[in-house]
Amino acid sequence: MKNFETSECLTQLPDTKFWALSAGWQGLGEVVQSWFGTISMIVVTDEVIADAVAPSFKEALRREGLTLIKLLVLRGKAPLVADYRRIQEIITQVQGLLTTPRRDGKKGERALCQSLLVSLGSGTINDLVKCSAGALGVPYLSVPTAPSVDGYSSFGASILKENFKQTIPCPAPRVVFTASEVLSAAPAQLRAAGYGDLASKITAGSDWVLADAFGLDPIDGTAWAYTQEGLIKRLSAAPDDLADEIFAGLVRTGFAMQITSSSRPVSGAEHLISHVWEMEHLEIDGITVPHGIKVGIGLLTISAFTFLVLDHMRNGISLDALPKIPGPEARAQEVAQLCAHLPVSAYRAIEEVALSKLPTQETVNERYNYERKWYRNLADKIETQLVPFEELKGMLARAGCFTSPRELGVDRSRFLRTLEIAQMIRSRYTVLDFAWETGLFESCAEEITAMFF
Repeated sequence: MKNFETSECLTQLPDTKFWALSAGWQGLGEVVQSWFGTISMIVVTDEVIADAVAPSFKEALRREGLTLIKLLVLRGKAPLVADYRRIQEIITQVQGLLTTPRRDGKKGERALCQSLLVSLGSGTINDLVKCSAGALGVPYLSVPTAPSVDGYSSFGASILKENFKQTIPCPAPRVVFTASEVLSAAPAQLRAAGYGDLASKITAGSDWVLADAFGLDPIDGTAWAYTQEGLIKRLSAAPDDLADEIFAGLVRTGFAMQITSSSRPVSGAEHLISHVWEMEHLEIDGITVPHGIKVGIGLLTISAFTFLVLDHMRNGISLDALPKIPGPEARAQEVAQLCAHLPVSAYRAIEEVALSKLPTQETVNERYNYERKWYRNLADKIETQLVPFEELKGMLARAGCFTSPRELGVDRSRFLRTLEIAQMIRSRYTVLDFAWETGLFESCAEEITAMFF
């Protein structure tokens, strides 16, 4: 594999066994035959990529001795939404051309596909194909066309199903393979989105440290290393190297999700903010805002929010000052007031999660029964994971990311509502839960909002 700028065999991962970043897709044929035992390809893409990238990819297939059996172009306004109905469309179109691989672990398991399912595109296409491959029980090849998301190599797909954004369990691709020049030629906004998604691991990490401290979600050392080691160095790469560095970082963070079968290592409260806006179908001039752009605003918000919480944390938490936890009926009313603008299916799903994660007063009293010194030590540990607000803002701005919710067309009242809904929509413990359970949420939310508006 001499032509690969970056390549790695990954025997320790459950799903992905090889990934490579090459020049001009050199070596693709050898990799496909080695890991899939076929030369026949079924490629799924969208209209934009069909025009911009598919012609050169088809030429690469010919040059590499591979055969294109079918090019399935998903039609619709760009960018496509990762809606569950698209998965049903893909399955209907391709299932007759595939065979289901054996899962017996025997020696010949690589040579099991009649035709290989391929995702050619950015994050949405990859998630749709990933979920389709999982439903069909076949492995697939991911060919990313932009350094835009961490989902290329992750377990699970982020899908909008019945108007509720959720992660649907499904295996990661067996191989991730792309060309450096394709990543560099991706639209600037998608490159910025990838930067925002990778940078979001800063607060995803601080939230994981917090959850680990309370014994709610122990840190997996291998997953932590894949996500956090070299993170700031990649984010600080020179402009000419940035696209490749961001892509490599995103792929490796995806491996962390495979190891844990969870998005916990890479997704904290910053992603919850993005999920709210995705359920609200946030658009600018009728165009959907890329995931990583929204996540970048979530990162800035949660980083600043966490710094405020740490200031309070160092003073310790008084059990006598803890707020009274509302009962299920009162909590359901709060959900109803905040989520009345959402489709009924999304509102009901949020209500279910919010009530399932509602702690008892006894649980909260037990959770925060620590001495002031313990909280000071925890605050110091979390702060080492963070980047000061102005420095972080500068990093995002240099990468072309938005740095204010106002750039997304979000006003003050909507931003406050977003923070409140974000705390409700996942069972995963984050700094938003800490603030809500300890009575800090309202004051911190108001202070953060004042920073942007």
